[in-house]
Amino acid sequence: MSVKTNQFWRKWLPYDWLTRAGLSDDVVAGIITGLILIPQALAYASLAGLPAHIGLYASLLPPMVYAIFASSKTMSVGPVSVAAIMIADAYRAAAVHTTADAVTVSITLAFEIAIILWILRALKLGVINSLLSHTVLSGFTSAAAILIIFSQLDKITGVNLGELGATFTNGNYDVLINPYTLATGVAFIIGAIILKKLLSSAPGKPLFGFIAKLIPLAILILGIVAVNIFPDTANIKIVGAIPSPLPNFKWVVADLSTWRLLIPPALAIALIAYIESLSVARILAEKNHQRVDANKELFALSAANLASGLSGSMPVAGGFSRSMVNDASGAKTQRATLVTVGVILLAALFAKSFMENIPYFALAAIIILAVAPLIDLKTLKHTWRYDQGDALVIAVTFFGVLSIGLEFGLLLGVLSAFILYFKRTLQPHIAELGRLPGRTEYRNILRHSTEQDDKILILRIDENLYFANIDLIETTVLSRVALHKNLEHLILVLNATNHIDSHALHRLETLTSTLRDLHIAVHCVEVKGPLQDRLRKVNFEQRLSAGHFFMTIQDVIDYIHSDQSTKANITQ
Repeated sequence: MSVKTNQFWRKWLPYDWLTRAGLSDDVVAGIITGLILIPQALAYASLAGLPAHIGLYASLLPPMVYAIFASSKTMSVGPVSVAAIMIADAYRAAAVHTTADAVTVSITLAFEIAIILWILRALKLGVINSLLSHTVLSGFTSAAAILIIFSQLDKITGVNLGELGATFTNGNYDVLINPYTLATGVAFIIGAIILKKLLSSAPGKPLFGFIAKLIPLAILILGIVAVNIFPDTANIKIVGAIPSPLPNFKWVVADLSTWRLLIPPALAIALIAYIESLSVARILAEKNHQRVDANKELFALSAANLASGLSGSMPVAGGFSRSMVNDASGAKTQRATLVTVGVILLAALFAKSFMENIPYFALAAIIILAVAPLIDLKTLKHTWRYDQGDALVIAVTFFGVLSIGLEFGLLLGVLSAFILYFKRTLQPHIAELGRLPGRTEYRNILRHSTEQDDKILILRIDENLYFANIDLIETTVLSRVALHKNLEHLILVLNATNHIDSHALHRLETLTSTLRDLHIAVHCVEVKGPLQDRLRKVNFEQRLSAGHFFMTIQDVIDYIHSDQSTKANITQ
């Protein structure tokens, strides 16, 4: 095998699996994560409006495929809550225009997401995660969590909330809440919250922390016990028959119109899934002093979703809670994922009858407990104190998702973030600088006690110059110039400027000509190298009084004083 070929396989295949280092840690972590993933997988499939066993299918082949190609050592992939609610939302929207069932829609979305992520990888657009700011994600996930909680209330109460309005409209006020599901579901939620608080404050945190992670599994077991205790008249909905413990590998093809219809939600799910997954992978990598390759993660997630579509399941992504559990349990490599898959496979093969009797109110309780922490009011409060504009982006995204839906709410949030950024670049900060007494540093005269020369005006422009803001910049500069009656020199500090577009360059050239006619010399200082290169190509520096750029403000001051001294000697 050639060196080049060997490097290729080492880049794409998990060679660290072949070593014995960390093997026992991976086995333990895989077992623990598997026990946690079983209830999550069943619950999130239910949240997506799919048969619960689809969640198990999504926890078998897709994580294995991800593990082979991933750059993250410990991230755990499978069904996730936000993607699940988006799948349910996509099916509700598509049901009006297509006859495809929920499973077909889910499989189609998995294929489309795989294609989208693969295209992004082919174009090496791993940096696309920067399109969604933290503020947009915070508003989106908080609103999505509220929608998820409301979507589970019918399973807790036994009342179909979607049909409640029609029931009242028809004059029927006999809304029959199921007291069994309501009492037990609420008891599970309250009990789990109290138990988690007690365990978190108890000594011996590693052990009690592990017990807290198994609360969802305990809810499933207690739910089954409750179903057997309740009378037959309780009308408890359970998971029911699981067709097969293993996925059925067959090609499920939706019609072309359904594929076209699902492209917008697939784009939204792909973007959210990738960004959340990459965020989790980076947190884990930073914690363990490792590196994550964004483009490799795109490929791994694409392959995982392709496997999801081929195995007839649902779109998958990196899950925050189970990835943290996997890492905290000692996982060293993606071998832990193989063990997790093994645990789920054993459960599917030998605990099929157990899972068929799981009540939906227990799954709803697990979902509500899992997503309630996603309602992030702390970030909104903190952001409001720091930057009210960013807080407004959170609010716009939050209320947008609640009022007009997940995809359009997310789009509105992204749009509001770009508008805020555009607004900030339209109104750049321009500071007037003065010299600190006895020193050669120059600072904002509004923030520091400084010394100024009435013949010299120093302005620092803290923004790129382009067509949309150059008018305001030019107006501000001229108004500041007008305030200095004895002005002879204008120094423009451009250390915060990375780019000047053609329109702004033209206006800057006009400005230097205007000021030269007023017998005011213009100097540019601290111009970045790449920008200098572009400006030199059009001989911009020849328009400046000194004919070149200066390294520091003090260099300009020294030049001005030496020039004035020379002129004085010539006059004498």
